[in-house]
Order: sequence, then C-alpha cells, then structure tokens
Amino acid sequence: PSPDNTPAPTEPVPTLSPTTDVEYQRLNAIALETEQLSGGSDAFSDPASPQSAARTWIGQIDALKLDASDDTFAQRYSLAALYFSTDANSVAAAAAFSSRSLAGPSEWKECGAATTAGGEEDAAAPSSGPPCDKEEGRWLSSSSECEWFGVGCENGMVTSLSLRDNGLSGELVPELARLESMRVLTLSRNSLRGAVPKALGDAASLRQLNLARNKLTGTVPTELGRLQDLILLAVGNNDMSGTVPPEIFNPTMQYLDFGDNNFYGTLPAEAMTSISKGLIKVDLTDNDLTGSIPSDLGQISELAWIKFSNNRFTGELRSSTFGPKLETFDVEINELNGTIPEGMFDNSPLLTQLNLGKNGLSGTVSDRFGELTELEGLLLYLNRFTGTVPSSIGELSELVAFDVGYNELGGTVTAEVCSLTQAEGGALEHLASDCKGRDGSTPLVQCDCCTHCYEGYDR
Repeated sequence: PSPDNTPAPTEPVPTLSPTTDVEYQRLNAIALETEQLSGGSDAFSDPASPQSAARTWIGQIDALKLDASDDTFAQRYSLAALYFSTDANSVAAAAAFSSRSLAGPSEWKECGAATTAGGEEDAAAPSSGPPCDKEEGRWLSSSSECEWFGVGCENGMVTSLSLRDNGLSGELVPELARLESMRVLTLSRNSLRGAVPKALGDAASLRQLNLARNKLTGTVPTELGRLQDLILLAVGNNDMSGTVPPEIFNPTMQYLDFGDNNFYGTLPAEAMTSISKGLIKVDLTDNDLTGSIPSDLGQISELAWIKFSNNRFTGELRSSTFGPKLETFDVEINELNGTIPEGMFDNSPLLTQLNLGKNGLSGTVSDRFGELTELEGLLLYLNRFTGTVPSSIGELSELVAFDVGYNELGGTVTAEVCSLTQAEGGALEHLASDCKGRDGSTPLVQCDCCTHCYEGYDR
C-alpha cells in the first residue's frame, strides 16, 4: 500500500485485564480467597457491590499488589469493602473501574480516597479528596492500611477502627468480622443504615462495639452473645426494634446503650443481674419497654448509671433495685406507682441525679432526702406525693435542680430550702413547686424563692 494508506502506529490500550499467566493465577487466587472471606460468590453477583469493588481494587488497582496468601490480605480487603459500602460516591462508581480513577469526591469528612487512589501513578498524580493530615492516611492509598485514618494496629494487624462522625453512609459489611484482631470498633455519629451484621458475632477479639447515633434498623443480633470479651455495646439513637436479647449479657459487659430506639417487651432480668455483674452504665431511655424494673439491680455492685426514662415500665420501686455505687437513677415518664422505698436512702448514699418525674408515685417526700448529700438533681414532678417539702432538703448543698411541681403537696417551702438558691449564694438554679394560684386563688404551696411556679392539679 502507498504511504498515505499505511496505518499509523498506535499506543497499547490501557487495560485492567491480566497480561501474564502469573498475574492471571494471582487474580484467580484473589477471586477464590475473597469468595471465602465474603461467604460465597453471591456477594460478587452485582459488579457494583462493595465486595466486587474491593476485589477489583485490591487485585488490579492497589499498588501493593498483595497476593491472596499475604498475612494482611484479609484485613486490607475487608477495610476496602467497608469503604466502598460507606462512601456513596465511590460505591456508585464501583461497577466499572474502567480506569484507575475512583469517581468522587468522597463523601467522608476526613481522609476519604482521592480521585486517583492506590495506583502506581499516585506519586505523580494530584490528589483530590476530603481533608487529610497526611496523604498516607487516605483510605485506599498505597500505604499500609495501618496508616489509614482511624485505623489502629499492633504488629501489623488491625486492632481498632474509629471513624466517629466522619460522614459514613450506606451499610455495614459482614467482612468486618474478618478483622480478627480488632478489639475496638467505633462508627458512631454517622448515617449508617441497614441492620447490624450477624457476622460481627464472629469478631472474637471485639471488646467495644459503638454504633450509636446512626440510622440503623433491624434487631440486635443474638450472635453478639458470642463476643465473650465485649465490654461496651452501644446502639443508642438509631431506629432499631425488637426485644432486648438475653444472649448479649455476658460476664464482661460494663456499658450498655440501647437508648432512643424502638425496643419493646420486658427486660431479661435474670440474665441482666445474674450474668452481667460488672455493669456500670445502662441506658434504655426512649423505647417502648414494659414490665417491671428488675428488682435485683442493686446486686450489681458497680452499677452507677441507670437511665430507663420514657418507657412504659410499671409496678413499684424496690429497695433492692438500689446499689452502693449508684449515682444516676432516671425513670422519668413511666407508669410506676407506690412509694419511694426507704431502702434507697440506705443502699445508695452516692446518688447525684434522681429523676422520678411523671409517674404515679405517692406517699410523702421523705425527710431522709437530707441524707443524700451528693444530690445535684432531684426531680419529683407530676406524681401524687402528699404532705410538705421537708426542710431537710436544705442540707443538700450541691443541689442544682429541685422540682416538685404538679403533686398534692401543701405547706411552705422553708427558709432552709430557699438558702440553697443562687439568689442566696447557693447552687440551686431550678426550684419549682405548685406556687401559682389557679385563677387568682391561694397557691397550693407557698414559696417565695421558687424560680418556677405551677398552678398544680385542679383539686
């Protein structure tokens, strides 16, 4: 052919396909290993799944070029799967990987992957992505995953993962359980949705699991009961439901946060009090729990913090509910009745916050409240207490809030109590009673120093 018809030489077309038998064997081994790590081939049936994206990245894009047999392969793959599942822009672009460019920008607040991430050309390519103190800290960078933001390691193995308030969305991936040395997992204050993976029950080293303040749904997996070293379990401020499973109460449990969800049913009292004897804080606030408050909570000698407010608990409070280390007892907005047990004053001298408001409690406001000298908050409003406000309240020099509004009290708030107010140089900021007459009538309670006066019940 004439020179004018001779085809011009062309550059090789870039490809992510394997170019050698060795590379083919490597990628085949990676395919088999990732199927093993992700529980079968179904996870890869969708090319846009986080697992598919993580497999493509670690096999064909990541500059480290790990083999499936490398010691850190499982944790690097698992972290990549988490990233693709929790960064909306990245997972949306995960299907193709037709080039080494990750579509972005990342929605993570800090250290999400750069638009160009993990490839050999990283050093020469400009990085674009969320702020990050150091480029090695970016997720999917070519550095060790131990240098990625929020990842903690010992001897090269991941022991902690903390991405609190970092803009994560999407769902948790079961591959987190493959981080076999991980002791701490903190993903609170994000926008994660979906269910808590049952597979997390296989993360045998886990001691702290904090998923609070997300948009999680579903129930608490009973499989978490297999985590025999778990100290902290926090799923508060989500949209979860179901009952509180007895399986989660193990001998090591100290901190339990189930508050502000949709849990219902009764508490597994026996498991709670006879197995988890090291409990320190329990928050079940803002749910739909019913039945009685476990009467043996006082047997948990280290229990310092009980928050059961805004549920539908019924029955009476028992002296045995109160233990020696108890500092906060909050059962506001329930359906409790009966009187304040005398044993509370003997059993819990360290109380600083006592909130019994908005129940159906009756009897008198005991003169023994003056013995609880650590009290800072005493809220007894919206009950059926009778008698008068005891002058012994004036012995509570640390008191900041005292509310006995909307009861059936009478008499006068004494000078001893008034001496606690800020106007008299004390700490008391909020002092409330039924000291406002209804339609100009005489107030039910005489109080010259109250900061808030209510009309009280129409008698």
